This record gives sequence, structure tokens and C-alpha cells, in this order.
Amino acid sequence: MTGRDADAAPSSAVPVKWPDLAGRLGSENGARVHVLPIRVYFEDTDFSGLVYHASYVRWCERGRSDFLRLIGTEHSALFAPVAGGQPKAQLTTPPDASGHPEAQLTTPPDASGQPKAQLKQQAAFVVRRLNLEYLRPARIDDVLEVTTRVKALTAASLVLGQTVSRGAEVLCEAEVTVVLVSVAGRVLRLSSALRAGLKGTEPA
Repeated sequence: MTGRDADAAPSSAVPVKWPDLAGRLGSENGARVHVLPIRVYFEDTDFSGLVYHASYVRWCERGRSDFLRLIGTEHSALFAPVAGGQPKAQLTTPPDASGHPEAQLTTPPDASGQPKAQLKQQAAFVVRRLNLEYLRPARIDDVLEVTTRVKALTAASLVLGQTVSRGAEVLCEAEVTVVLVSVAGRVLRLSSALRAGLKGTEPA
């Protein structure tokens, strides 16, 4: 892709036969960027023959999901149930200054006094805020690109900037804030591994 270097290989969840199924990761001005190609089909348009406004929301969701997929954080893995159901467990680390615990749990020590293997708490990203600006229309059979960039990171939330473009022409701009929560609705702190993946750096 012009102006972007593919600096990360697809995760194991992406079929080898279709290496670009989840788009591509690259870098732009030293920051991580993800680009997902989209073709406009009849189902994406309304009676006027132009792309329906809600289609852009779907495409941006796909871009965010595949961005996370390629940095190793798939939605299905986050929400995968732990054997035996959700464990009654204690936090491995206390909440940070923000009051948000990390999304990793461990069970109490066994008879030997050693803690048991860590168990992953079920979690999911939820949209807290979504702003879109529609600039130009797209039409059936157009080939578009959904570009996703990290704009800001806090202890428990992620702000992403997204554009839907046709070549050099930007059709839609979006800014979305997502938060990681447990199945019980508790806000969870973004892990150091996830933060490193979003920034394109090594975990601290």
C-alpha cells in the first residue's frame, strides 16, 4: 500500500489462503495503522442508489475488529468461556490509580500454597461514543478502504480515528471511543500487551 509498510503478519486466526482477509497492518508517521478493503454491494445502498448511512457504521466496526484481530486481540478470544464457567477468582494485581483492574485473574492458592494457573476473565469491547461525519457519497461497486488509527489511550478506554476512502477521496470520517468491560459490566484496565500492540511497541 502506498505510504504504508506492512510491519506485521496476519494472526493465526486469518486463513493462510486469504492472508489479506482481515486487511493489513502498517505504519504511517511512526504510528500503527490498519487498512481494510471494502466493496460496495447492492445491500449497502438505499433507494437512491447511494450507500446507506448505516453501512459506514458496519464498515467501521469491521475495521476496528480486524485491527484488533491482527494485533492478537480477537473478540472471540476475549469472550471465550473459561472451563467450568466463569471462575470465582481474585485479581492478580490491585486496581491502579484509576480504580480499574486488569483483565487477568488467578484462583486462590492450592494446598501447597502456590497460586493456580491464571484464568482469563471474559471480556468484550463496547462502544461508549461514536461520532461520524459524512462528506461524500459512495455507490455500488465502489472499492473503498477503511483506515483505522489510534488517537488516544487511557487506562480503560481507546479512542480510534477512522476514515472511509475511495482512492484519495475521503467519504466519511469517524471517531469512536471503546471500553473493555467484563461480562458483569465492570470496566477493565487495558493490559500492557494490548497497549503495546496498539502502539506497535514491545510490552513493558
